[in-house]
Amino acid sequence: MKKIKYSDIKTDYVDQLKEELINDQDILSLIKELNLTEDDVSKNIIMFSDWLQEHKYCKECTGLEMCNKSHLGYRLNIDENLEQFYGPCEYLQTRENLITHRKNYLLCDLSEKNLTLSLNDIDLTGESEYYKGIVNIAKQWVNELPKKGLYFYGGLGTGKTYLASAICNDLARNGYKVAFVNYPKLCSDIRNNVTEYDYVDSRMRKLRSAKILVIDDIGAESVTAYIRDDILFPILDYRMEHGQRTIFTSNCDLKSLEKRMTIVKSGEEDVIKALRIIERIKTLCDLVAITGTSRRSL
Repeated sequence: MKKIKYSDIKTDYVDQLKEELINDQDILSLIKELNLTEDDVSKNIIMFSDWLQEHKYCKECTGLEMCNKSHLGYRLNIDENLEQFYGPCEYLQTRENLITHRKNYLLCDLSEKNLTLSLNDIDLTGESEYYKGIVNIAKQWVNELPKKGLYFYGGLGTGKTYLASAICNDLARNGYKVAFVNYPKLCSDIRNNVTEYDYVDSRMRKLRSAKILVIDDIGAESVTAYIRDDILFPILDYRMEHGQRTIFTSNCDLKSLEKRMTIVKSGEEDVIKALRIIERIKTLCDLVAITGTSRRSL
């Protein structure tokens, strides 16, 4: 009985793989696109085999939520010089194109989903005339950029953050340097890094200097004298004095916010310091009430 050699098995496997590759329609399309030859495939079997395996997987993909790669959205490619490289797939490229304006955010607490929002994409089907009017106010504000900002207030889920996010994105797309901060998160981050002067100073500078600043969910934080008097007040005072446009979202109207700002976490009350905050918000913003049921379930 003739002894089978490993080299023979290996040769047979390579020949079979080579045959499969040069007869595969995806490989044939690739070598035509790159102006290569079947001989190039034969000489680089492992490279084309790896490409084909990944290509077949990616062909079945319908979106980034399906991707299980360690580098989400990146796929193996081959160029005309037979060099391998990884590049973004069509789904990742589409997402990246939607958030190129991210570079114009000095600070950004927006989720990736909210970074894609635009006022022009808001679906007003079935919305009330009142809400349509609110969206028109937002669009007019972006187009005209009046000196006074907007203070959106209303119940949970009524779309305040949604509108503020869309406004901020549209202005960032137009090249403005903007900042969007979730106020409770900002307060927590500063308290956790209060001894890091550079950290606090960097954020203060960006919050003061942003051409458009959105302070989201003010009134939902645990109020402390330090945050109110040494962080929030100087930011608002600077922006008021320098005519920097500021937008707020809140579950509180100004009367409720004043009460929240009056009593700090320690129990100490200071009506005057609370009023200083409220007066600057009034100077900085026009009030816009957003009413209706929650849109989060829509």
